[in-house]
Amino acid sequence: MKKIIFIIAIAITLISCDKKSKVEIAVEAIPLKLKVERFDKLFFETPPKDLHKLKREFPYFFPPQNNDSIWLNKMKNPLWRELYTEVQKKYSNFEPVQNELETLFKHLKYFFPETKIPKIITLISEMDYNNKVVYADSLVIISLELYLGKDHKFYQFPKYLKQNFEEKQMMPDVVSSFSAGKIAPVTDNNLLSQMIYFGKQLYLKDLLLPQYNDADKMGYTPAQIKWCEENESYMWRYFLEREMLYSDDQKLNNRFITPAPFSKFYLEIDNESPGRVGAWMGWQIVRSYMKNNEASITQLLKMTAKEIFEQSKYNPKKMSNSNTSEIKINIQLDENRIPEKLSWAAVEGGVEQEEAKAFMLSVWNSDEKNNKMHRIMDKRYVSRRNENFLSSNIVVHGRNISTVYWRRENVRHYERFLRLFCREIGVEVVKKTQKLDFNINFLVSFLILATIFEGILTGIFNIEFPQYSAFLNCLVS
Repeated sequence: MKKIIFIIAIAITLISCDKKSKVEIAVEAIPLKLKVERFDKLFFETPPKDLHKLKREFPYFFPPQNNDSIWLNKMKNPLWRELYTEVQKKYSNFEPVQNELETLFKHLKYFFPETKIPKIITLISEMDYNNKVVYADSLVIISLELYLGKDHKFYQFPKYLKQNFEEKQMMPDVVSSFSAGKIAPVTDNNLLSQMIYFGKQLYLKDLLLPQYNDADKMGYTPAQIKWCEENESYMWRYFLEREMLYSDDQKLNNRFITPAPFSKFYLEIDNESPGRVGAWMGWQIVRSYMKNNEASITQLLKMTAKEIFEQSKYNPKKMSNSNTSEIKINIQLDENRIPEKLSWAAVEGGVEQEEAKAFMLSVWNSDEKNNKMHRIMDKRYVSRRNENFLSSNIVVHGRNISTVYWRRENVRHYERFLRLFCREIGVEVVKKTQKLDFNINFLVSFLILATIFEGILTGIFNIEFPQYSAFLNCLVS
């Protein structure tokens, strides 16, 4: 029986080893033990009379120009001590984090054999979220107060920053800080150079943190990664058509590279996008380069952005989807076969069964090259002539203009549809204005265009001008 169990154990071990790459097997074999100093505990648990001993052991944390009274006050300050208590609750046992750090540094030692194994020091600092981790050759300094969890009561920061105040972001932050000393500094000020610089940094995370997913490496949520993947080709086309890659306009860095709640295409799509999409795209370019070229990581980090881009063969294609998507419109008729109740469903979009008062459908006939419009209203809606229907549809189409030109899909189709839509509105409005004593067709035309313009501004800048819609409704009703 023991012999059988032994054979099974060997078989399981062999299967497990087979699943691991040669790199991971070699990494695991590297002997490494990190030394971790909990300066956060030492500082707040040292008696004031022994402060001089702490200063002697950690001189780099005590600038000579600062008087001892500053440190003594900090030791006693109730707010600082409360923060220290919260850190100890979270990291009373630091062993799991230390194990992750050792795994990371084994990878570092494998890919960069010349790397010195540093001493790890944890502390509680001033909540400087730009320097959560500082990698300084022989030292790695980690500010634990910035890894308490995004919902911690002490965090009075925007959501896009807080989402990375999680323990799982500690290792990616170590790699980011390490990369600053390995990646050749940017010599050009164009957008492409910035994209590739951060693309190299993220590719390092591919190598050094193979067990982490893309969302954690990037500091995104899974939904934000999905958005980037689904819109990759559209973003790329946007950059190319506006000749942004080699532009020296420094505003582009703020729009697409630096941390922000969203990226700034100046389109309706902005509110859906995550910040730093330029860094994400730079990552995809670097990945494409390494896939299509024989190069070591050392060679990659020394190459210029132009060289990497030109040899990357990067050409994102629109993602194909073999699944079908269904939108259902249900029309309940009365005894005279007049629409009495309308509802619709789009399960993939989160709409299971929602009542509606009217539908406006546009059907494009690719053979005849024309557009057919259909309006369906329930009889109660027709009798009331809901005053918001007309202007809200115009505003929606104004918003759609920005989205259509963002995606560059079916532009001609949409332009033709919009012309037909406005023509129908014009006929409707003129009918209503014929009984007036003066000709206001010019004014009506202006208002229609102004309301469409409202939709475009609403879609791009979230600016609304409801007076146009209200006035147009008055004319029609």
